[in-house]
Amino acid sequence: MNQVGTCVSKMTTDTTLNLFVSGATEEDADGTYSKPFRHLVKALDYANSEVAHYRKGTVNIYLLNNDHIMSRGIVNYHYEPERKDKYSGNQAITIQPAF
Repeated sequence: MNQVGTCVSKMTTDTTLNLFVSGATEEDADGTYSKPFRHLVKALDYANSEVAHYRKGTVNIYLLNNDHIMSRGIVNYHYEPERKDKYSGNQAITIQPAF
């Protein structure tokens, strides 16, 4: 029998995550204001992974200058999250302009 993952208990605390996206940055960005993600899809994937182990997560994604796309077919990167909880509705995500 193949084992795919490990069940881990969620933390009993809530978390808030602020991420930034700018289409002009490098792929090695970490989502901070000074090193924003290049693609909105990458920010969403990162947010899902980071809040998966919390009871509830609030994610604010701020769009910096430039155009932004939301299509997974156009973005050419592979991201394998460390944590995943696709069956829990524990996230509230807001996407808005940074300024």
